[in-house]
Amino acid sequence: RYCTAYSNLWSAGIWISGGQNGVIEHSVAYNNACINIWAWNAINVTMRYCEAFRGRPPRDAGGFDIDWGCECCTLEYCYSHHNQGPGILAMGSGTADYLGFPMQSRYNIVRHCIAENDGVSLSVTETFEFGKVYNNLLIANGKDRVALSVTGWPLKPYHPDSGGWPSETQFFNNILVGRQGATPAWVDDYAATTNKNVFDHNLYLRLDSKGPLIRWAGRMNGPGYWEAKEGGTISPNDYDALEAFRKATGQEAHGLSIDPQFKSPFRGGYGRLPLEDYQLAPNSPAVRAGRAVPLTQDWLSKRAAYLTDTRAESLQIAMAPSDAKEDYWGRKLEPKAGVPVGPG
Repeated sequence: RYCTAYSNLWSAGIWISGGQNGVIEHSVAYNNACINIWAWNAINVTMRYCEAFRGRPPRDAGGFDIDWGCECCTLEYCYSHHNQGPGILAMGSGTADYLGFPMQSRYNIVRHCIAENDGVSLSVTETFEFGKVYNNLLIANGKDRVALSVTGWPLKPYHPDSGGWPSETQFFNNILVGRQGATPAWVDDYAATTNKNVFDHNLYLRLDSKGPLIRWAGRMNGPGYWEAKEGGTISPNDYDALEAFRKATGQEAHGLSIDPQFKSPFRGGYGRLPLEDYQLAPNSPAVRAGRAVPLTQDWLSKRAAYLTDTRAESLQIAMAPSDAKEDYWGRKLEPKAGVPVGPG
C-alpha cells in the first residue's frame, strides 16, 4: 500500500508471485522494464487505485497484468498510460500444468479501469478463462494499435505447453476508442468463433481513421509466433459498421457506435485522479446504456474452489469480490438508475 517503484531496468515494479490473498493498492510504478504492477501464478490478489506508466523495453514494458496461473484476481480502479507494451495484460499460458499448478488463468476480473496511449490498451490472450471484463475505458492512438485485443496462438504440435485462446469470458460496458489509425477491437480465431466469449453493451468509437471498427476472427499470430516466424496467420473479417458486425456474428445486441461525449477527451495526463476529462457528460448516450454485471452465486462458488483460508480477512483482504459499488472516481453506483458504459 502507498508504494512507488520505478526505473528497474531488467525487472518489474510491484508484483505478487506465487502468493495468495494479497492486495496492491494506492501505489505508483513507472519506468520499469517488465510489467509495472502485476500478479503471476497467484490466487486472490487485488490490484486497485494504482497508476502505471512508461513501461519500457527490453522486457514486456507493460502497465498492469493478471498473468498466467492466476485465479480469482481482480484489477480495478487503475490507470495505465504511455506504456510501450500493453497497458493492461490479462492472460493464461496454456493447458498443461507447471510444477503441479495450472497455467490457465480463471475467474479473474478487470473493471473500472482506464488505459490510454499504450502499445495495446487491453490485451486478453491465451487461456484466460471464465473472466469478467467490464466498465473499462480503453483508448488506442496510432496506426496498428488496438484498444481491445483478444488473441492467442496454436497449441500442439507447435507449443504443447502454451498457447490457446481466451474462453467463456464476458466483455460488457467497455468504451473502446481507436484514434489516428488505431482499431477499437480485434478478436481473433477461437476467441471469436467457438470459445463462448460474450460481447455486449460495449461502445465502439473510431476517430481520425479510415480503418475498421472491429476486426473479427482470422488469426493474428501464426504457429511460429514465439520464434518470430511468419506464416499461419489468417486475415480477419473487418467491419466498418456495428450493425453489420451484429448481424454477422450475433454479438453486441445492445452495443453502441457513437460519441460517448466525455467532458474534455484525450487530454489524460499523470495522476490517477482527478482525471475528470473522461467523465461522461450528463447528456451522454452512454450514461444509462450499460447492463448490470452481477457476480452470481454460481460463478463465485466455482471461483471459491481455488481459495485457501489464510486468515486474510483479519488484514481486511476479502476472500470474495463484491459487486462494484463505486465508479472510477469513487462516486456511488446506483444500478436502479441505469448502469453507465465505461468507468463511470
